[in-house]
Amino acid sequence: MKRPPARDVPYHALLGLFRSAHACPICEAESEHVRRSLAWLFYESVNDPDVRHDLLQRRGFCRRHASTVLELEGVDVVGKALVYQDQVAAFIDFLPSLSHASRRRGTSALAREWTAHKSCPACAQERECGDSHLRLLLSRLDDSEVRQAFEESPVLCVPHFIAAITLAEQEVAKRYLVEVQQRKASRLLAELREFCRKHDYRFAHEAFGSERDSWGRAIQMMTGNSRERS
Repeated sequence: MKRPPARDVPYHALLGLFRSAHACPICEAESEHVRRSLAWLFYESVNDPDVRHDLLQRRGFCRRHASTVLELEGVDVVGKALVYQDQVAAFIDFLPSLSHASRRRGTSALAREWTAHKSCPACAQERECGDSHLRLLLSRLDDSEVRQAFEESPVLCVPHFIAAITLAEQEVAKRYLVEVQQRKASRLLAELREFCRKHDYRFAHEAFGSERDSWGRAIQMMTGNSRERS
């Protein structure tokens, strides 16, 4: 008889994630992981030449994660300046090639070269973290506590739900994920309809309940962290 997986640290971390989430649990896990990784980079690795060279080759971070860098607290801003000093200097070195572009090798082709090697390292870490949590969830679906925590947690965003379905190898797991997602999404749709109904002047006297923020939760569900999959 196959023994159930041990209830180890990852198991309890997964339970904690689903029990404490305020939005898509996987989005929240990714965001926290990326913030910790970026804080570590700027705190410990910013003077590593290999790290700086890799960031230079990747053209730094994507717009979303550059915003995270801007908002990052408790980190010496000199580290941020050092990284983007490299980026700005590289861009200045690149500019003359645009003004001297020939017809044969036009400006648009040269401009594309600037982003040819762009691959945000934070996006890669985000994907790895999210997929790791989804694989752990799929491996624990036979556990009643995991199933209860998952079913009672906020709805998965569409990108992470699609990722979960893609990673699931067993048909029974796929059916279960679809069933739970449909139930949660239907509940959200009912709240959206109630939110819209109460904005009708005929029902404007009715107080708002849990549907008050349904529009925001709907946007988050449909887009998640807008992660970029290659």
